[in-house]
Amino acid sequence: MKPSEALAAHRDELRELVGRHGLARPRVYGSVLSRADTDESDLDLLVEATARTTLFTLVRLERAAQELLGVRVSILTPGFLPEKFRDRVLAQAEPPLPMKAPAHADDRGRRPRRTQPPKP
Repeated sequence: MKPSEALAAHRDELRELVGRHGLARPRVYGSVLSRADTDESDLDLLVEATARTTLFTLVRLERAAQELLGVRVSILTPGFLPEKFRDRVLAQAEPPLPMKAPAHADDRGRRPRRTQPPKP
């Protein structure tokens, strides 16, 4: 199964799982976000650590997410991203469960841009 398919089936549960582990702002990046994932891909998940977060917390979340989704999962915090591509990942990463999209939103949950009607 592709990680994108597993994520689509378990978005709510994944968000709750991240919260139960005391972490915040789960965001997806990598091949799932670019829609290039395959059955061999993993789900790259970026989370924000808190003062109570330890390496063990991240490992427990990674294992629980893999069990939930049935695919390999890689959990990182922004500080663990390699410097050479950290800024790009942070700019592109998106929540696995976007807020409810307004009517007429595109497939990424964004409202269409308003344009002014042409002036006569």
